[in-house]
Amino acid sequence: MSNNNNFDKDFLSIDYYYDDQNGAGIELFYNDKRISNNSRKTVSPSNEIEFSIYTRHLTDSTKLIQQQFKPYIEKMLKENKDTLHVGTVSDFKKNHKEFFEKLTKNDSISIQFLDGKKLGERITVPVEW
Repeated sequence: MSNNNNFDKDFLSIDYYYDDQNGAGIELFYNDKRISNNSRKTVSPSNEIEFSIYTRHLTDSTKLIQQQFKPYIEKMLKENKDTLHVGTVSDFKKNHKEFFEKLTKNDSISIQFLDGKKLGERITVPVEW
């Protein structure tokens, strides 16, 4: 994110939208450290700041989906975990291209900047992988 203005740009949170629905929560990182997604963040004038966003995508449990995730589910159960980790986005996209495109179709990121202490302009951009 960059700020081309001559003044600070402040915002509280970054929202991830799955298709047209607000996400089930994200984890936000800055300089490899998890930060609150509900506290004020500032981008200084003529400055650029980079965040990493960890999303959660939910899917149905049809037999086709179960079959695609079988190796991941077996590993999850073997390790007695409650979350299905499927690797990096690049790996998942490569191994499950059609499903990945369906899962992330029309996803977007939205940031609502502050205007003093009030909510100001909201900017929404499509997610690009």
